[in-house]
Amino acid sequence: MYKRIQKKVQERIGVVFELPNLYGKWTIKANLQFFAQLYNVSNEDVEAVLEKLQLTDRAGMKVASLSKGWKQRVLIGRALLHKPKILFLDEPTSGLDPNTADLIRRYIRVLKEEGTTIVLTTHDMHEADQLSDRVGIMHKGKLVALDTPQNLKDQFGEDNVIVEYKEGESIKKEILPLYSEETGAFIHEMIASGRLVSVHSQEATLADVFSKLTGSELS
Repeated sequence: MYKRIQKKVQERIGVVFELPNLYGKWTIKANLQFFAQLYNVSNEDVEAVLEKLQLTDRAGMKVASLSKGWKQRVLIGRALLHKPKILFLDEPTSGLDPNTADLIRRYIRVLKEEGTTIVLTTHDMHEADQLSDRVGIMHKGKLVALDTPQNLKDQFGEDNVIVEYKEGESIKKEILPLYSEETGAFIHEMIASGRLVSVHSQEATLADVFSKLTGSELS
């Protein structure tokens, strides 16, 4: 009974770990074909995954010779061969160059639009904000918050304004509450005295929310 349930679960999920666990002496295509056989996936589907992740031209390369970014593409491709209903991604863009990270983020969005449920674990709060419909913040093994990124920022974040102004020969900077009469009065004073250099709004971020809820900074 347990094995039947386990098999059904495995057929419905895909998993991409942070560290690559591929067969290094095999080619990209051989890695995908091997796992395709385990799930009775056709060779046409293997070719489709290779094309979607822009791996076709490198399909004959051995995995051991690939950079981390290319290995990550292979891992995602392998996890998607059997078209899982739920995809688990562990730090999918950690340590990748900006172009590869952007490709993977765009592909994650496509998968989401196609109806795949994606569970993403990351320490990158900017990435969580970009990709997530809902964000759960864990602290010491407990879920301390769960909501949309915007609701979390509205509830726990603080919008500020950064004011740079002249003080003698130097430039000073103040970070002040955005919606405050005192902030407005201070900016007006700087303008009137000709000391204002710049004003920039600073919206709340998920990193701010994490810090407030856990009492610690992201590492």
